[in-house]
Amino acid sequence: MKINGKTKSYPGNIYTVIGKNGKITVVNEMPIETYLAGILPSELFPSAPMEALKAQAVAARGQVLSKMGSRHMANPFHLCSEIHCQVYRGLDKVYKRTTKAVKKTRGQVLFDKKGLPADTVYHSSSGGHGENNELVWGGQPRSYLRGRTDGGSFTKITSKNINSFLSNKTFSYCKQGNKYFRWEKTFKRNQISRLLKKYGLKGYLEKIRINKRGVSGRAVAIKFSSRRNSIIIKGELKIRRALANLYSSLFTVEKNKTGFTFRGGGFGHGVGMSQWGAINRAKKGQSFKKILYHYYYKTKLKKLY
Repeated sequence: MKINGKTKSYPGNIYTVIGKNGKITVVNEMPIETYLAGILPSELFPSAPMEALKAQAVAARGQVLSKMGSRHMANPFHLCSEIHCQVYRGLDKVYKRTTKAVKKTRGQVLFDKKGLPADTVYHSSSGGHGENNELVWGGQPRSYLRGRTDGGSFTKITSKNINSFLSNKTFSYCKQGNKYFRWEKTFKRNQISRLLKKYGLKGYLEKIRINKRGVSGRAVAIKFSSRRNSIIIKGELKIRRALANLYSSLFTVEKNKTGFTFRGGGFGHGVGMSQWGAINRAKKGQSFKKILYHYYYKTKLKKLY
């Protein structure tokens, strides 16, 4: 099949149907394990340690099962091919190591204490400490998605200790090889004011105040003020989106002559498994089960099929 002039390989059955927008929608139907073989190379480096790839395979399988029937209810498909569900680009880029990880964990799924498939969300890097699920997306707290340290001594990050935590001396499993473990980004005053205009800010931004942080130190409520008015944005994901999809909301902010400088850590929402943490835990000899049990607290791994 050719998409945008490029040949793509899709297994199973291909259907063309009318979508909810009245336009033709192409749907690919296939077995879940075949689907996972296509997902894994897009979600984690094929060169990653095998135990990390196996942990990723279980997490991705859990995402498929937990999201089917809860998303795209009005669409003629269960899951989309974008990051909203999981990235899937067919089988034109399939690797032996990632496919092996899928096969080695065939049918294995994590379950919560109620006996339901765990919502095994994951992200690139926690920056050293995970976050509670409800502080990112809202909804009910999940017992297995509690923000935990990724190997360091900080059990909770607060406004008082965040500067120390964000120093490069901080130990974390997700640090080695990860260029986004610590980062810095500066927005010019007119640039950030323009970004916040759509959220109701009038005029030029004068002050940023972090009203609330999560257990990981991620900002979950921020007050932005100009001389004309103030707005408050709540929720880790909403904050990142408001700031041009900033790497994470785990940051401190400082005003300078031309704008505002954000100094932070991690990449992504911080809930569930840190992929860089999994990679470096595997390099230290941890099994995929041990990796999973750290990031999805008190779940049980069972073989469904």
